[in-house]
Amino acid sequence: MKRVSVQNSLKCPWYMEDIEQAEHHCVTCLRRNLSLFSELNKDELVKLNANKRMLYFSKDEPIFKQSLRPAGLYALSSGMVKNVRTNEAGVTHLVDLNKPVDFLGFGDFISDCAHSYSAIALENCTICFIPGEDFMNVMADNGALIMKSLQFVSKQHRRYIERISNLSGKNMRGRMADILMYIYDVFDLNKSRDRIKIELKRSDYGSLAQMNTANAIRTLSEFSKTNLIEFKGQSLFYMNVPALRQISLNQ
Repeated sequence: MKRVSVQNSLKCPWYMEDIEQAEHHCVTCLRRNLSLFSELNKDELVKLNANKRMLYFSKDEPIFKQSLRPAGLYALSSGMVKNVRTNEAGVTHLVDLNKPVDFLGFGDFISDCAHSYSAIALENCTICFIPGEDFMNVMADNGALIMKSLQFVSKQHRRYIERISNLSGKNMRGRMADILMYIYDVFDLNKSRDRIKIELKRSDYGSLAQMNTANAIRTLSEFSKTNLIEFKGQSLFYMNVPALRQISLNQ
């Protein structure tokens, strides 16, 4: 893992000649408008940026590991991340996926608990890392950020419960279609012509759909043969999104 410190300024960088530096500064970052930081004022953003570091992770490299204490706030700037949990029997399951602008392990961080899962880079990733103390100092003086953080954690939990409960009572086709639509919606694939390059194993699809690997392979193969999806290398093509969504809802 290569760690690079982005040059910081004590004042807001209104005119930065280095475009990459501007993109990675909390004040001038356009992506913060999609995150918890959207309503912070300039002084608060400068405080968050003071000790922030850009971290670069290679494909398959762990960003943080299960059972270790959170060191700070991880904001995914680019790349894709999978979250995996190892149970008491030593079996590892894929539980969730992250796209750019997502905060990684935020629930464990905000509750000051050990990480309940490991985050692993699915491809080369760039992470904005803010030390926990800096974030908590800003939060202590901003009641709106406290409320927004609580709502963020609550919504994450609600989405996870809804996804898990939606799988119960469905047959294997319904479960796999549900997970394929989950991936489709997480990465907003209608903007990329119904295609995503994502290096997931068939066992990963099975973990998400709560079925064993053999059944996952069989179901994905059936979907491919009926032209619902197509795999080409590491790329997944959605050939019939309406039909998949219908299977997800009705089976």
